[in-house]
Amino acid sequence: MSKEFTDSSYNIVPPPHGDNKKWFKLLYFMPIILFLILMNLINDPGGIFSEKHKLYVDKILSGKMTFLGIEIVNARKMKQILIQKMPKNNDVLILGPSLVWGIRKGDTNSEKTFNLGVDQANINDLLAQLALIEINKVNTKKIIFCIDSYLFDKNIYNSFEPSRDLMPYTNYMIKLLNNEPNISPPNLSDIKFARTVTAIKSLFSISYFQSSIKYFFKIIYFNYITKEKVNNGYISAEELNTIDRRKINGPAYDADGSFIYPLKYQNRTLDDVLKDIKDYHFKRKHPGFSINEHMSEFSKDIFEKTVKYYKNKGVKIEFFICPLPPSYWDILPMTNYPILKEEEDFAYYLSNKYDIQITGSINPYKVGIHDADFYDARHVRHEVLSKYFNFKY
Repeated sequence: MSKEFTDSSYNIVPPPHGDNKKWFKLLYFMPIILFLILMNLINDPGGIFSEKHKLYVDKILSGKMTFLGIEIVNARKMKQILIQKMPKNNDVLILGPSLVWGIRKGDTNSEKTFNLGVDQANINDLLAQLALIEINKVNTKKIIFCIDSYLFDKNIYNSFEPSRDLMPYTNYMIKLLNNEPNISPPNLSDIKFARTVTAIKSLFSISYFQSSIKYFFKIIYFNYITKEKVNNGYISAEELNTIDRRKINGPAYDADGSFIYPLKYQNRTLDDVLKDIKDYHFKRKHPGFSINEHMSEFSKDIFEKTVKYYKNKGVKIEFFICPLPPSYWDILPMTNYPILKEEEDFAYYLSNKYDIQITGSINPYKVGIHDADFYDARHVRHEVLSKYFNFKY
């Protein structure tokens, strides 16, 4: 009888059926993973793999308004580079969230003004920027701080994943303010490692992929469908003196680092503002402050130490408290949002203790501002900032 040859005749052990399935699944998803990586790498909407942020900063420092066109900008990275490359001696530095974006050198009455505001700036962002200012030996005669819940509401600032690039600077500034001995600036190798980790995570990030897809289709829309020329250029320093910012189609960065909204946003009406307020109220999703929350003790402590540190250095401090629109104030149950009153009370406590000027109030009736003076339920129109608030140097 002939011998039957089987796998066992050659000591071959066939792989389990389950392993075959795993390999097929891997092969099936591999093209999808590669597509995700390539889209994130090539489109790179946040500029993680490119040098475009340095180019923006160079234009700002040469006195030019920089148009972003359809570009997506990592404002934290750009303002970090701006601090590292800005002049060493300045008159006014402005720090805070998007509420301060529109404060320009014309509002401070000083050409030596730089706006370092970034969207949703929290206590970690503030400390990181101050650390960069200290490490790069940047001097200023005045700092304008925006007193806002992003600094003091732990539910808000804990909900954002901190920038790995910036957290070493945040930790350095905390140590400096706490007078810890033998501290040194963050190690560059640690920063590079953090950037590498961020880059690798971004390659595989679904949220970054979503931004890449949106950016990709914007390019197609502008370049091949509408055939409109996207303005990624700049306006010279000479031209800036005669231009009405309200007629500029941003998004753009002014020559002092302040931000200019697209015309579509600048042209929002009172009806748009009232609709925003209504939507926020009924959805109970209020931008920038959470319900039944009190001020973080950590933020209060480290912010007072910040104020004391710069007052001891002879720097003039000013607090900007951005109001709510009157229609928003009227319907917001303040007893459910105690942090809003606590922040203003804390600002006045520091003001009395350290002789600090305050401009603004969360209460719009104290400021005399109107619903029509806002872009939305939170942001004051840039062209009226100096009408209601005093930022003069």
